[in-house]
Amino acid sequence: MLYVRLYGFCIPALDTTYYDNNLYISNNETILRNILWVWILLLVE
Repeated sequence: MLYVRLYGFCIPALDTTYYDNNLYISNNETILRNILWVWILLLVE
């Protein structure tokens, strides 16, 4: 579970940094993307 959570928060952190710098995505969309990443990784695991 900890393994999944680490990936769930590390990957979105890199992803949102990239997109925020290039596409100026709002904070709400960034949060939603983080939640979706966590759910996807939990379902895959």
